[in-house]
Amino acid sequence: MDEDFKKQTAWIQMLYNTQGMPEFEGYFPDEMDYLVYQPFSPGSPIQFKNLPLSNTSRFPYCNWCCG
Repeated sequence: MDEDFKKQTAWIQMLYNTQGMPEFEGYFPDEMDYLVYQPFSPGSPIQFKNLPLSNTSRFPYCNWCCG
């Protein structure tokens, strides 16, 4: 494949993936990927404040996963 074609294609894809989409409430495709497949990873739009372990007993999910 021609290198210029690859560069142009990569540029167009990057532009598309970094533009907000009304169907996704303004999130862009890269953010939606994080929300669907990696919701609690550092790059995700969902972020939690630090929660002391003493407070985790109030949340059933934390009891289940953190034991």
